[in-house]
Amino acid sequence: MRKNKKIILSAILLALLIILSRFLSVKTPILKISFSFVPTMLCAIWLGPKWTVLVNVLGDLIGATLFPSGAFFIGYTILSDEILLADKTLILDNGEIVAEIQKKELINKSDVLKKYDIKLPTLLNILIQLKNEGIELPIKDFSTTELTTAIKEYLHAGGNV
Repeated sequence: MRKNKKIILSAILLALLIILSRFLSVKTPILKISFSFVPTMLCAIWLGPKWTVLVNVLGDLIGATLFPSGAFFIGYTILSDEILLADKTLILDNGEIVAEIQKKELINKSDVLKKYDIKLPTLLNILIQLKNEGIELPIKDFSTTELTTAIKEYLHAGGNV
């Protein structure tokens, strides 16, 4: 896809994300129900992880600036998907490094992320669920394109990778 088309598509998905998360959601004092995951999912499928991170960060920044609803902390915005883009993840607790996870270890060490209440990216959750069902896919870059290719290869091989 050409860069111009990616920019236009990401702008449309960004607008949809803001509308779904800020206006078309049900909010209670302890819960928020929204369909803002839909533009995120479509962006990940169509444009990949880097564009998805960009769209979500911009969505949070623009949404919080134009339509504020409480405190805003950018750290919550970027953490989840950044894990998939980084070569390794360092986890800090009280200023001390308590864990260091290489990108290739993310699936096997996801329990460490959960222990420190780090939200797992959707793609990582899918891979963990597949592994729990006995399906281990050879993933290196954690992109939707790579996941799609690995699933196709798995199915074409009769369920054996």
